[in-house]
Amino acid sequence: MASQRRIRIMLSSRCNTPVRCADGSTLTLTALRRQMRDRLEALKLGPRALFEVWISEDPEAPTALESSWEVCMSQVRDCHLLFVLLSGEAGWARAAGDIGICHAELQTAMAGEPGKVFLLDLTRAVEVPPAADAAEKARNTRFAAYAAQINRFRERADTAEQALQRIEAMAAEAVLRFVDLGKREAQRGQFNSGVALDWSRMSYLERKAAIEASIAGQLAERDAPDGLRIAGSRIRVVVNAIPAGMAVAAARELVGQPFLRDHEALPAGAKWAGPLHIIGVHKGCTEAQAMRQLGFADATFVEAPFGVFVADQVQKIPIALLRNCRDEASTRHNVQRLLDWVEETGEAHYIAARAQARARIVAAIRKEAADT
Repeated sequence: MASQRRIRIMLSSRCNTPVRCADGSTLTLTALRRQMRDRLEALKLGPRALFEVWISEDPEAPTALESSWEVCMSQVRDCHLLFVLLSGEAGWARAAGDIGICHAELQTAMAGEPGKVFLLDLTRAVEVPPAADAAEKARNTRFAAYAAQINRFRERADTAEQALQRIEAMAAEAVLRFVDLGKREAQRGQFNSGVALDWSRMSYLERKAAIEASIAGQLAERDAPDGLRIAGSRIRVVVNAIPAGMAVAAARELVGQPFLRDHEALPAGAKWAGPLHIIGVHKGCTEAQAMRQLGFADATFVEAPFGVFVADQVQKIPIALLRNCRDEASTRHNVQRLLDWVEETGEAHYIAARAQARARIVAAIRKEAADT
């Protein structure tokens, strides 16, 4: 029997805030969300409905404050898509100093599955009542700052009618995005056939060269042959590859600690910052293995969809380790995931700042090396 599953969407927003209509009347966000739910659930592909929409006003949703928070967080984790209707309000909280529930829903999704988050900016369409107290005002300020730094697909609406139109555009964009993602994942397969099998047949040196060529080719097509522009900085990129898992010493030793030669990778007088090291790993890579690669533990280590990102806060060494670079498609996908993560998380600003600092450190090392 064919599966009757539908794409699960959660609509996140305040409930009672008035939204302006084109004729000057208003309706509440609850009423607007119900219209959005009905509109999305009416969309079909042939005879089959595409979407199932959850809103907190649904009859099965608990009303007790002690349980509604957990129910909403569970819905955030379980949904395929989270559509956040931004009114400028963070939502209720249990105590002063806590973040609001709308803030928590958005943060939970961004921490777990940021790719499923879509924002609809309603700030020009709503009539937000004044904050009830200083705690609510502080919650709203924190939420506004958090939402502003998120680099996500964002629609805007000035009226309730526009919001209904925009919600369909968001749904269409989401479907297209995930079809594209599914296509890339299908290209990867299980690494036991096609190009992945061909790469597995290679020697270490051949595989190392193939991974490095794929990464360098991706960067060349995207920006420049040997660098990237990140947050306004031109950052030199040094590409390496470990032709097995990080646990295999013989493969790992082919790369070693390339940042020790940064004074050679960044020529004197060059207008580059950095360098940023991108290392493709043929198989697995863990945070503990990345720590051993760096050589010390007192640094930032972040597990991410592409692998592990490392940033040394003293020497300003940035390293991105791309795991499961099994073939051309998976390697290029990892590079794309890395660059998307850099932009989506706001890490671009920090990478650029570290790269500028690293360039100054490298210049000092180069001078000392020349003087000895």
